[in-house]
Amino acid sequence: MNTHITSIGLVEVKGFISAVEVADAMIKSSEVRIYTYLKLNPGLITIVVEGDLGACESAVDAGARVATNRGTLVSVLVKGKPDAAIESLLRKMLPVSAVAHVKSVRSTVPVVPVAPVLVTENDLTMQSCLNFLAAEPNGKSVAEIKKQFKASTSDVYAILKMLEHDCKVERDKRRYRLLIQSH
Repeated sequence: MNTHITSIGLVEVKGFISAVEVADAMIKSSEVRIYTYLKLNPGLITIVVEGDLGACESAVDAGARVATNRGTLVSVLVKGKPDAAIESLLRKMLPVSAVAHVKSVRSTVPVVPVAPVLVTENDLTMQSCLNFLAAEPNGKSVAEIKKQFKASTSDVYAILKMLEHDCKVERDKRRYRLLIQSH
């Protein structure tokens, strides 16, 4: 795996079946590889591919055509030479098995699995944030989470927003707490 992403292409669609078809079209259309997929909202899935800029543009075009034909296209993005912060954000948002479902897509271009991300006590991820919140039934403030993980305020808010979207945490005034305490 490259130490830095050259370019990325993203296609966001409604529904898992559409996401599989889009991923298949993207990796068959050009020399890209699936970097990850993101499910931030029930029913919305974003396929992220990595490759050179031209390949990512071609892959996104192919994926967008498939999604448009199915009526499931939400949005697209091609980003050449993304900042290291974007790559860091994508790594923090990786699902537990980032390409497990996409591996089943039949393709002539192999899908390369994403290397597991090592999580230390100072890495802010959705799971580490959930674990931290589980220790306090009354919840934690953004400042407490920021201090624990030595993270920026924007990173903390991004993780908390995703957890709220997944109905795993709730905001009560200035504190965030788990919705379901059984973990």
